[in-house]
Amino acid sequence: KAEHRPRCAFLRGLPIPLHSLRHVHRHITAIFIATSKTIHRPGRTLLCCFGVPFLAMIVIYCCMQVWPVGKNSVLVLDLNAQYVFYFDYMHDVFAGKESLLYSWSRNLSGEFAGIIGYYLASPFTLIVMVLPRKWMLTSLLIMILCKIGTASVTFNYYLQKSRKMEPLQATLFSILYALMAYMVIQTIDPMWLDGVVFLPLIALGVEYLVDDGRKLNYIIPIAMMFIANFYIGYMIGIFTAFYFIFYLFLGSETKRRKIGEYFYICCNFAISTLVSLMLSAFMILPVYNALQLGKFDFTEPDFSFATQFEPLDIIGQLLICQYDSVNVQGSPEIYCGILTLVLL
Repeated sequence: KAEHRPRCAFLRGLPIPLHSLRHVHRHITAIFIATSKTIHRPGRTLLCCFGVPFLAMIVIYCCMQVWPVGKNSVLVLDLNAQYVFYFDYMHDVFAGKESLLYSWSRNLSGEFAGIIGYYLASPFTLIVMVLPRKWMLTSLLIMILCKIGTASVTFNYYLQKSRKMEPLQATLFSILYALMAYMVIQTIDPMWLDGVVFLPLIALGVEYLVDDGRKLNYIIPIAMMFIANFYIGYMIGIFTAFYFIFYLFLGSETKRRKIGEYFYICCNFAISTLVSLMLSAFMILPVYNALQLGKFDFTEPDFSFATQFEPLDIIGQLLICQYDSVNVQGSPEIYCGILTLVLL
């Protein structure tokens, strides 16, 4: 009947009675409320954060015919040409057939501790070691999926503890964080994904250190990051220094501290960073020694100021499917969901 049609001009032409629209609205509201109640508990929230991106990537990989569903695999570029052989070698190390410190399998033999610190020191490597060797493709896939899911969990933890965000909203943004372009593209370098996993915990540790002097929340994750991967670790170390300065003077809710308090907090930060470096020194020093054997002389870097891309090109990188290259000529991988762009 005419009186049951929506009065809104946009909906007036639709052949849908008003009571049907209300019925759909009630169902959507009920689903939203049920979802909010379901993930309101911390355990369920974290499980949802881990499970949604994990399952989403499984569906995508299945659609792309990735092993064990099809003939394709996660072995792309560097993971195929280099890293998979290191994981294979680690199976021999765990079986007691090869040394953890020195390898006779390399050309003319050589140290292996540096390779572990550069490629294999992630705690997620244990997933590949625990599963049978003949399941290498499957175990690498599971390891990558676990890193993506764990990144969502750590970011959710940060949002709820630092930003006091409600579980439902925190879960939504955590999923966007875990499925950002960098995380998906850099599955070709799986050891780099650990930075995305540990970064929220490190940022939260910095905030705790500044706000109330808690040190372990900062020392443990930053030490684990340095152990997991030296290459991404030092970059996160640079970020951490900048973030500490920002949060100390602009980000913290505590304002107008005395000069002595600023000095005390800076000393705490310096000491905590030194402790974390000492805890991870058993991995950092072998990696540094390995780099001295040749990689430091690989290129002669140019530190002069120059633009790497046209400034307007960065706008396109905010949209989906804007991947061009992982080389230095490629554009930055900054896409993290259309919702992020809309809100921005």
